[in-house]
Amino acid sequence: MNGRSLGSARALRDAFDASFVVPAAQSDATGREDFLTIRVAGSPYALALAEIAGVHHGAAVVPIAGVAAHLIGIAGFRGAVAPVYDLAMWLGAPRAASAPWIVLARAPWPVGFAFERLERHIRPTRDAAAGPPEADAVRPFVAGVLRTDDEVRPLVRLAAIVDAISKLVGPRGPHKER
Repeated sequence: MNGRSLGSARALRDAFDASFVVPAAQSDATGREDFLTIRVAGSPYALALAEIAGVHHGAAVVPIAGVAAHLIGIAGFRGAVAPVYDLAMWLGAPRAASAPWIVLARAPWPVGFAFERLERHIRPTRDAAAGPPEADAVRPFVAGVLRTDDEVRPLVRLAAIVDAISKLVGPRGPHKER
């Protein structure tokens, strides 16, 4: 990679990272929301950027033996240790063979979700995200769909998964005092 390409890559990375410094608004003045499109167990999904605290690729996850199947292990992110869960399993799919991407949820405590592929950042019109007419018992962490010009993707609600984890480990998260 030459110096110019490296500088461009750094500028893109810095701009992306900076978008997480300021609390994300639900929409901007144009009525648009930000989403990330991802692949989980080969299927397309979308995540609301407002529910994301950070995105990482290739972080070292240390496995933990004898814990819940959804938990892959723990990893360090900018000085904080976070449990990392397999997003595919939360969505009712088999555990991912390879999930190099990790999204950190906006939550009271650090928590990450691993998935196989980050596709792109999109900013469709505000009415592109629609909730289902009734609850989805098969995929309780999918809250509607995201419609774009070329596709319809299930919309994952990370906050709902974090709530489920809180019920399993307690309200103060996995780092609660004992």
